[in-house]
Amino acid sequence: MKHLASGTLVICDGSLPSLTALWSEAQCEARARAAVGGGGGQGNASAGSDGAGRVVAWGLGNSDSGEAWHDLVRRQAQACGVTTVEFAPVGRGFTAKSGAGDGEPNGGGLEITRMLLSAGESALEHGLTRIVWPVALGMGEGAIGPTEAELVINAISGAADRALLCSRLLAIETEDRARHAGRMELDAGGRFMIQTPYLDLGESQLVELALDMDVPLGLVEAQACAANARWLRVIERLGAVTLIRPAA
Repeated sequence: MKHLASGTLVICDGSLPSLTALWSEAQCEARARAAVGGGGGQGNASAGSDGAGRVVAWGLGNSDSGEAWHDLVRRQAQACGVTTVEFAPVGRGFTAKSGAGDGEPNGGGLEITRMLLSAGESALEHGLTRIVWPVALGMGEGAIGPTEAELVINAISGAADRALLCSRLLAIETEDRARHAGRMELDAGGRFMIQTPYLDLGESQLVELALDMDVPLGLVEAQACAANARWLRVIERLGAVTLIRPAA
């Protein structure tokens, strides 16, 4: 395992939530570099220096899962200034539906747990102890009954618990690897964090946040990522259609 460093691995599926998270993390790291004199600019957000961190875009889906989807994630990373992009190892079976940005995967909770632990393993290999899981499970638009509301609340609670428990497991792994490497003192204090910054945001809230941060919404493509069809409808409903399609 590499020396532990500051920085973040962002779980990416090509959806608006993961693009927003990647953009946000890259902007934060660029500002951190500028503050410590490492040079401003967004173009090298993955190359930490002088105490600044780095950003890794970790895509779901094996390398043979579809060139269009991988191309979208790479283009989103490039727009964010993130140069380190990798995908889940071949054979893990994760897909763009594995719950990075839009809720429960087809395989259920165990698939999410495997996905988070696999992302954690990749983060540790990069010397990172922080993951952003940009899952957004808040209320959708329109009327919602008590049964649907309870399902949303349970989904949010379950995702938060899963992120916390996986964080603790990965913290143990961090400590074990450090001991085996002969380093008893850890830069991160034996901590590992899986953060879910958008967990309880509703559809309009997430899109409004993306608009406030000037996220490049032209890269929210439904053809390569089916989950984006939902977000494109919300973007249009909020009157930001010119940001995804040039005005005629």
